Amino acid sequence: MEKVRNKIVVALEFIMGILLLAMILANFIQMVTRYFINMTVVWVEDFSILGLYWCFALGMPLAWLLNAHMEMNILEKILSEKVKLVISYLVQLSGVVFGVLFVRAGVRAISLNKGYVMSIIGFDEMWRYVPLVVCGVLLIFSAIFTCTDMILKQRTSTKTKKG
Repeated sequence: MEKVRNKIVVALEFIMGILLLAMILANFIQMVTRYFINMTVVWVEDFSILGLYWCFALGMPLAWLLNAHMEMNILEKILSEKVKLVISYLVQLSGVVFGVLFVRAGVRAISLNKGYVMSIIGFDEMWRYVPLVVCGVLLIFSAIFTCTDMILKQRTSTKTKKG
């Protein structure tokens, strides 16, 4: 499971890195053309906004897979192992629930905004909401993957204790 997780993490980090580099390059080109050539590149703002949407959409599942999200560990010394385990599974369940809500909200937003062209480069506004759907799907996958990993680790530790 760890090899699969690492490959997914590397893929998400690579895509986000490419997006960030492309946004930096596009904004640098915008700055040079605006102040030195007195010409504005009109697509840079829309590209940067979409790039940020995609970085957020990929970053949330990435943080989930890396277990890099915020934790409340103040009760860690007080609670029993069983209670902590139940809370861990509830956290994974919340990831699935929020993923479903993201997908649902994204699909709704796509259907409401389909056909509207408001950006300067002329793309359909529904494309702004596709990252929300992708984020939801990846969040569901990440939560289920992490939960499965927890179950497998718990089974192997139980077998080790018995054996």
